[in-house]
Amino acid sequence: MNYNNVNIYVKKNTKKSSGFYIRMRAIALAVLGVLLCVFIFSLIFKSKVFKLDKKEFYGVSVGCYASEATANYFASSVKNRGGCGGVLNDNNQFYVFAAVYTSKADASSVAAKIVENGEDASVYTFTLPKIKIKISEGNRTIISNALNLFEEQLSALLNLAVEFDNNNINGNDIVIEVVQMMAEIDAAVSLFTKIMGEEEDLTIMDILAAFSSQRLALKQLSYSVIKSYEIKIVYFDVLLNNLNLREKFS
Repeated sequence: MNYNNVNIYVKKNTKKSSGFYIRMRAIALAVLGVLLCVFIFSLIFKSKVFKLDKKEFYGVSVGCYASEATANYFASSVKNRGGCGGVLNDNNQFYVFAAVYTSKADASSVAAKIVENGEDASVYTFTLPKIKIKISEGNRTIISNALNLFEEQLSALLNLAVEFDNNNINGNDIVIEVVQMMAEIDAAVSLFTKIMGEEEDLTIMDILAAFSSQRLALKQLSYSVIKSYEIKIVYFDVLLNNLNLREKFS
């Protein structure tokens, strides 16, 4: 074939084509803009929600009474024997606890040994509910660290109780640890005071009240002469403090 007189590359209708591509580009940009807005919105929304998953602790209950006075009487006996002696009001039924564990197996084992000795004992589950708190991005770190501090100190107290019962640490060691915990609370309270008004006042006030209760409980262990049951009852009080705080946000 002789291509000398044949226009292989036919000239396109550039006017029609350019209009088509302009419309397609505009549609693509519009779709991209919508997707970008959705993505940014989802990031912003996510950054304003702080979550804590549900957590369970297991108490060894050694009695349940209709009267708080009766429960307190038996609780003192439990303390004298080295137990926790914590009292919980659950629908006007007052439970007395010998100990609290993070493991259900540990709690069940201790309860079984108590039953073998001819006494009543059962496992009671403390459920710290899952919570979601809306907070601004700027204060997210402060508030999330504060809420994590409650549980960190709870775990630290349990470790101290175990180590003390095993004679691995003494009263002075506990005082040093507790004073450090109180300093951490003081630092957190100082930060919260600075962001007052930036968040919902009720949220801040609830957390500050919980810090005050936790510090007051810890102060019981800031003296050199410490008994085993005193560590356990402070641990129990801090557990209830965590539970009450979680319930306010659940």
